[in-house]
Amino acid sequence: MSVFTQLSFEQAAACLEAYSLGSIESLTGIAEGVQNSNFFLGTSAGDYVLTIFDGVPRAQLPFFIQLMSHLAARGIPCPAPVARHDKAPLTCLGGKPAVIVSRLPGRSERSPTQSQCAALGAMLAELHLAAGSFPEPLAHQRDTDWCARVAGEIEACLDEDDARLLRAELSLVSHQGNDQIDPAHPVLRAAIALIQQSLVGTLRHLADTRRLAAMYLASPALLYFLDGSGNIVAASDLWLRHFGYRREDVIGRNARNFMTRQSRQAFMKVRTGLWRS
Repeated sequence: MSVFTQLSFEQAAACLEAYSLGSIESLTGIAEGVQNSNFFLGTSAGDYVLTIFDGVPRAQLPFFIQLMSHLAARGIPCPAPVARHDKAPLTCLGGKPAVIVSRLPGRSERSPTQSQCAALGAMLAELHLAAGSFPEPLAHQRDTDWCARVAGEIEACLDEDDARLLRAELSLVSHQGNDQIDPAHPVLRAAIALIQQSLVGTLRHLADTRRLAAMYLASPALLYFLDGSGNIVAASDLWLRHFGYRREDVIGRNARNFMTRQSRQAFMKVRTGLWRS
């Protein structure tokens, strides 16, 4: 679940006092995402998304905030940052920078159709064209310095052949620069072949995983799956229909929230026994 920093209803309400967005009506953690803490924020003025930045360096935030504003002003359907009373686009929650942006309609599409992919490609092209007039480009986040640092971190985890390939590629990039690499270079060809082979395996694994996930969700049984902390990370469609929940209402929440007192005690007893065994 993409909520790494917990946020209470009261904290969000206090935060809203710095905005012209009315009073808070609802606050729901967003289960998707991998880097920051995201919440659906419902107010008397409308629906928004509140993001607490957990993994983005503070110095980079002005770039991303300004870029979102730039794109939204040019008709790109992307979240538009909402400024505070003092015109500042960022606020602070739990000692971390945060932003409130407009909430777009729609939902995540796990199995996009060909026409949806085509529409996505067309919109991506429009995004690039709109971003072309943005005056402050961001420095490359995966430049040669980054490559050298990460290579040093992972080399001990590689076998000798892969480590040798990595050192050769790093030497090539360091001497020629990112924009001067010969695509016919034998080391680069070998690296590309290795990446392609790994990518094919990864895609096959993802396909198998998606099939298993689809089977789980469509199971004719009342199923839900918990992580090590007892939070629900998956639930079958039948379980949701039987108990009258929506998926976004349960994913990421602790299973004890959906149990009676007696069931909760039995659950904790069984769980403790499993951990001991």
